Amino acid sequence: MIDTLLRDTATAEASAATAPVPPDVGETGRVLYLQREHDHRHSLLPSPFRVAQALLGDPHPYESEQHVLNQLWDVVPVPGELALAPYRCHGRVVRYLAAQAGHRRFVLADLTVPPPSLTPLHAEVHRYTGDATTVYVGSDPMALTHARALLAEPCVAVEDGNVLDPDTAMTAAAEHLDLSLPVVVQLGTAISHCNDRTATAMLTRYAHLLAPGSVVIVSAYTAPAAGPRARIARAVADIHHRHGLGPIRFRPIAALDNLLPGNMIPLPSGPGRAPGGFVSCDRWWPTGPRIDSGPVSPAAGMVATVAVTIP
Repeated sequence: MIDTLLRDTATAEASAATAPVPPDVGETGRVLYLQREHDHRHSLLPSPFRVAQALLGDPHPYESEQHVLNQLWDVVPVPGELALAPYRCHGRVVRYLAAQAGHRRFVLADLTVPPPSLTPLHAEVHRYTGDATTVYVGSDPMALTHARALLAEPCVAVEDGNVLDPDTAMTAAAEHLDLSLPVVVQLGTAISHCNDRTATAMLTRYAHLLAPGSVVIVSAYTAPAAGPRARIARAVADIHHRHGLGPIRFRPIAALDNLLPGNMIPLPSGPGRAPGGFVSCDRWWPTGPRIDSGPVSPAAGMVATVAVTIP
């Protein structure tokens, strides 16, 4: 593992030779620190991955990401909830699917490394199913480097693949999983970064590639067409655009439901609920308690999730 990291960061040491490496960080920590210094020197633009890490609680964001965070704080109450709410929700979903539904094969699109206060998604799976296999898939080079250093362990793999391209992502996952059997695929908020037609086509392709009984976990940013959350959504989208972070779309819940192809069947989001579509991340509790009302932070309420099965 360390040898791989050293190869991936060979130029980092040269460009960061004068950087004071913190003491007692260990070999992996040293390599990651040098990678950080290299990336900082060679990228003046914020990275979507690094912004996500900062929103999750990275205590040492780059200056470019800190600038984005400062702007988000100006328009979003507790902006970290835009990342924390779906991460906590995805933990509940994979925990339920592993512990209650018996799934043993997982493909996870979220390469962010959570702070100590959060359990990594693969750890949620393996807490209940020691024989499960989890494959993280992503295409951001820095995200892959971090994930290979900090997430990979026995029964956990990290592969290069773009989740927006289902064929590429599942080909990468097939290095470790038998795709003729049911698989759980977690797509993060991928559909919020493409238009309606592309989002539906992507989900349709995943449904075609996956075996019956598979589950796809989809999250998306949501906001009504008018009102305070609509204004927050427009401000966040503008910040993304100005900093070159790519498009981000906030859709009403009904519009999100319309993106799901007909061969994806939503699972119930909580006890006593009929199967439905997208719900706020804070409302997705498959084993209870049933939460239908109560305080939800404005940012947490702007991310919705659905888990769908392939018949």
